[in-house]
Amino acid sequence: MLELASLLPPLLTNMLCSDEGSWTRNPERERERNHPTETSLTILADGYTFYAVSQERFLDKLEEEAKVARARYPQILSPNK
Repeated sequence: MLELASLLPPLLTNMLCSDEGSWTRNPERERERNHPTETSLTILADGYTFYAVSQERFLDKLEEEAKVARARYPQILSPNK
């Protein structure tokens, strides 16, 4: 029967060698993994920017229409009378 003490050093060496790959970083593999994340974040940021700009334009047009309405009907809109 084999003793545990005789198996322990080669077993530990094998475990350390197999775990070494997970501890060291591989920049190429990390770039490949980060590419979809980077792309999706870029798309989200651009989409939000387009949404915010379009909403700002809508509010600018609405404010212009409100100015025209206030100028056209000042007696109706003023609460003083």
